[in-house]
Amino acid sequence: MSFLDSGGSVKADKEQDSNERLTNIHDGLPITGLEDVEIKIESKFGTLDFKKNPLKINSAPVISQESNRQTVFLSMNSAPAVINNDSPIARKFKGSISDTVTKILTNDLKITENRIKVDKTRNSYAFVGRRRGGLDIINDLCRRSIPVNGDAGYFFYETQDGFNFRSIDKLIEEGTEKIKSDASYKTSHTYFYDGVLSNSAENDFKILIEPRFTKDQDVLNALKEGHYYSHNIFYDPRTQKKDEKTFKLEEGGLKQTLGKPKLALEGGVKSFTKVNMHILDIGSQEPGVDVNPNNDPREWLATSRARYNLLHTQMMFIQVPCNLELKAGEVIRCEIEFPGEKKEEGAVSQQ
Repeated sequence: MSFLDSGGSVKADKEQDSNERLTNIHDGLPITGLEDVEIKIESKFGTLDFKKNPLKINSAPVISQESNRQTVFLSMNSAPAVINNDSPIARKFKGSISDTVTKILTNDLKITENRIKVDKTRNSYAFVGRRRGGLDIINDLCRRSIPVNGDAGYFFYETQDGFNFRSIDKLIEEGTEKIKSDASYKTSHTYFYDGVLSNSAENDFKILIEPRFTKDQDVLNALKEGHYYSHNIFYDPRTQKKDEKTFKLEEGGLKQTLGKPKLALEGGVKSFTKVNMHILDIGSQEPGVDVNPNNDPREWLATSRARYNLLHTQMMFIQVPCNLELKAGEVIRCEIEFPGEKKEEGAVSQQ
């Protein structure tokens, strides 16, 4: 967040100014870091209120300064981000991944249960914290997690409501279903761009500037990385045997997507384009000889990679009016008009 300060807001103390004259906020308070900032934003779509859970200032550089004013940029984080960096975790965890995530959030990061939403996982994982922060540990668990129903892959993120550890499949399923069946949700989560042909349309849900892709499809790189077709070899150090599994996206590789994955190759990908090697974790976290792999990667490794790769095939930046009903993790719909010779000939792409 940036703010403009024209001075005269704060009285300087004697150490700063022997005459204790009025000065700017940045130098007068002064802002040094870790101060609480209470923010409240109101619009016709609702209220964004951080008074109960104020943000912490991480840094406050002056980005421009003139003789009578200065602009200060406030980089802020929520309080758990501070705990994440000053209270590393070294102990061992064991059991369901979703239970582990809940324990870290409540016990280590001091987040109340009413501000936590965790989708249950069907796989377990034993590991040591290795003096990492709780948020960093949970981020690492995302790719290793398998929901009760669906493919591997989770997102971990924070909204004004709290912390979310959600199955990507479930987020897609919930969002697409709401777009279809909930008229109110569809209205507040659909955005239009017709700026190619006309700048006169007035709509609260209009995309304000021309959308731009920050990342677009790279077919050759996708093939090289085995996004569509990969061969995976898993080595068991106990038996010294290997298990080979092939993953092919077009043959039911993923159950939930935001559209059908399209590859413009005649006849599809004819052979696997990458070989992945993985050593099974046998007994490293358990006393004695445990013959079962720790969080068996054969269940999640290939599908998890495909999930993130496919979801990030295209990334688009849009700017929209302040809609406080929007939250991270939700599905939105974009209707983007492409140019034609006449307005009525312009095609519309639904994303």
